[in-house]
Amino acid sequence: MSESKKRVADSGGSTQAKKPKFEKKSAPKFNSEKSGNPFKNSGNKFGKPNNKFQKPNGKFQGKFQKPAPNKFDKSDGQTQPAGTEKKDWNKFKQEKKELRLKRKAARIGFDKVHEAKQLYEKLKCKSTENKAELCRELHKVFKDAETYQKMVMAHDTTRIVQCMLKRAPAEICQQISEALIPVVSKLAICDYAHFVVPRLLKYGSAEIKRKVIEATYGNVFSMLSRPKSTSIIDSIYLSYASSQQKALMRQELYGDLYKKAKDKTVKCIKDTYKNAPHEKPVVLGSVKSNLNHIANKTLVDNSLVHAVLLDYLSECNEEDRGEIIADFLPHIAALASTKDGVRAAMFCFWHSIVKDRRAILKSVREHLIKLCTHEHGHVFILTIINSTDDTKALKKSIFDPIFAEIESVAANEWGRKVIDWFVAPEDRARFHPQVIGLIEEGLQYSKKDKEVRRTELLEQISEPLCKTIIENPYFWLRGGHIAITTLNILKNCKHDQAQKKALEAVADVICNVDWKVTPKEVEEENKEVAEIKKKLEAKTEESKDKKDIPELVLGVEHAGLHIALKKIMKIEQFPAALATKLTEEVVENWLPLNRATFLLIKAYEGGDEEVQQKIKSLVTKQKKLLKTHNHAGSKILTELLGLK
Repeated sequence: MSESKKRVADSGGSTQAKKPKFEKKSAPKFNSEKSGNPFKNSGNKFGKPNNKFQKPNGKFQGKFQKPAPNKFDKSDGQTQPAGTEKKDWNKFKQEKKELRLKRKAARIGFDKVHEAKQLYEKLKCKSTENKAELCRELHKVFKDAETYQKMVMAHDTTRIVQCMLKRAPAEICQQISEALIPVVSKLAICDYAHFVVPRLLKYGSAEIKRKVIEATYGNVFSMLSRPKSTSIIDSIYLSYASSQQKALMRQELYGDLYKKAKDKTVKCIKDTYKNAPHEKPVVLGSVKSNLNHIANKTLVDNSLVHAVLLDYLSECNEEDRGEIIADFLPHIAALASTKDGVRAAMFCFWHSIVKDRRAILKSVREHLIKLCTHEHGHVFILTIINSTDDTKALKKSIFDPIFAEIESVAANEWGRKVIDWFVAPEDRARFHPQVIGLIEEGLQYSKKDKEVRRTELLEQISEPLCKTIIENPYFWLRGGHIAITTLNILKNCKHDQAQKKALEAVADVICNVDWKVTPKEVEEENKEVAEIKKKLEAKTEESKDKKDIPELVLGVEHAGLHIALKKIMKIEQFPAALATKLTEEVVENWLPLNRATFLLIKAYEGGDEEVQQKIKSLVTKQKKLLKTHNHAGSKILTELLGLK
């Protein structure tokens, strides 16, 4: 108590707390106006610049910033320090170029490369003669195999070797190939050298091709796992390898055992454990691992991979099948590019659950038109159409995108088959029995009855298909092949009103006396056809244009169209639609023509009494014209109508 009082007394009676021993000093305050501080607007409370490159005036002066140009200076803002001369940039560039050439010249083999490039410039010119002699000179420059193997690795000299393989005589091409074959597997994965391998296969002899294929043995799987070399393996497997060589290449995906030792008796996975069933899990596990590795690298667009995948899916159990299908679902469109691949894609679709099937439909939509017009891809689309129970989802995901580009699809041979399957599935006149049998295998994985499913789908698509015929009937009758598809649509349509209007549109085209088509049906609507149509519409009289325009024939006299039109005449409502369009002018133009006369005969035979009466009255008026022609059609029509 006494001590506390003493402390108070010592402090002068003040009750203020004692200051800490180490008190932080406050920063001195500056008045920039009074003290004339040059860093007034620098943004720092101590009046210092925020950046070491900032000038007192507040402007940023970077290390590499050019000084402000003087408006009175005529040097375009470029200031020169006092006492220095302006650089001669042309001289500077020339010195740099000379220095670069000196460095290149110091490299080993520079003289060879320089001489080879000069000869190559002459060799690659189309007008150059004695190319064989130039190739011999180039061969003398390169001389040995080691030099060739080095040259193909560089971006510039590899072009020289490629050109030599194309232009050189057979003996030189043989020597170059022999030099490169031992390192084919290395060349295939190199950035620039991988272009040489296809040249060896394309321009080499049968013996060279065999050696190139054998040089890949032991490295097939590693080449399949690399983007550059996988295309080479695909080309070899599809175009150059024999059936025996293909089997030996597939073996390398069955296990490491077959990389060094090949077995000619092994054609498929089943043969690997035919005599040793206990090895089946090991082999299948190895194949599954290899396929997973390739799928993870997204390098599935390869015919060899497709063949092994199809073989594996037919041998593995359900659990492994589900796992491998899940890995390949994102790449289902790439699978449908080969014969084996489309079978594997169909297998994946059939064994997928409903959720995965929807994912497949979604992934396919992006590539739908390409698949429809592909030799193998269209079979996968037919499988989807035939096996999907949800017809509304099928129309939305498959038919609607196709309908948006219906004419480009119908102009293609394979695209027409897709349209035909929509309206006339299993039509043996349009589909091979083997294709029908293959597609029908998927029905066992569907729940809904196929007739119910097909009827539901046809009811949804009949009206839009008929409308597209109404809008452009000339397109749907431009050739015999596409007219058969038109026939299937008109015959199987489930919408009476739309069918009637479509038949009338077709009858209107047939009765047009100026209707002409090209003798040979063009498969696709390309620029050349568009140009021809433009010239026809313009009706130019210039001789140059007349040479470019192909000779046209009347539509009623076209051989392919005639077959289709006779079948269209058999549709119940069509003769009546045709009779409404027939006039004296049409009959007068048709009677001199044999095939056109047969159309009148078919219309008369298929029509009712009213139609027959109208045709007879029109032909009777042209009785003299009919008797002046002695073709088969005029004789039959005369007897049919009793006009003797």
